[in-house]
Amino acid sequence: MALPEGRARRVGHSFQRELLDRTADGRCRLEGTRLIGVGHRNVQAALAYFAQRTHRSVINTNPGIPLDLDGYADDLDRAAAERGVTCELLVGRDAFEASPGRILLPPSTLLGPTAAHTILADDETLIFTGAPTPSGRTTGWASRNPALVEEARRVLSHLQEAARPAGRRDYAGDRAVRVLRMLGRGHTDRQIAGRLGVSLRTVSGDVARLQHRVEADSRAALFAKLASRVV
Repeated sequence: MALPEGRARRVGHSFQRELLDRTADGRCRLEGTRLIGVGHRNVQAALAYFAQRTHRSVINTNPGIPLDLDGYADDLDRAAAERGVTCELLVGRDAFEASPGRILLPPSTLLGPTAAHTILADDETLIFTGAPTPSGRTTGWASRNPALVEEARRVLSHLQEAARPAGRRDYAGDRAVRVLRMLGRGHTDRQIAGRLGVSLRTVSGDVARLQHRVEADSRAALFAKLASRVV
């Protein structure tokens, strides 16, 4: 029986507190659990590497909506799709409604209660964001501890059941999202047009429409708005 959203949210928050408590001193004494990265870039790179070893399903929960210009999340989704892996993104409903970044999320994105930044893969591995370092840097952890993975599976199941698809209301479209990510990686409009097989005018039009949708008067302002994190 599915839990009401409010109760599922409390279950998710409780699990998040548990993960933070277990990693509060920079160590996790659970057998089969190890630190995989410190700092956002290193953690994302570790996830991209981990994606290569994923063979069945991925559940990814994200309380906020940051713009990933490094493309690791994009690479994770693409690599999963190429191998027939089901990859589901669960985003906090409040964050989705408040962030301009919602226009980048595909219609299949699930909106509902979340639990930290958590990925469950192949029913045997949990990847999660732990307590930050004293200087505030993100820490990423991987665990194959059966008890913790089983608890994560139970919690994420409740969160999924309480969530609903975002639909197509705000989505900017696959091409526009690809244009934006390529711009963020330093490609010129001409390079993007060549890679996507479209005209320069099409690329410029996509960017102009994105700026209009988030009320940004320049490309720099567009990136600044989409890169803001709402938690």
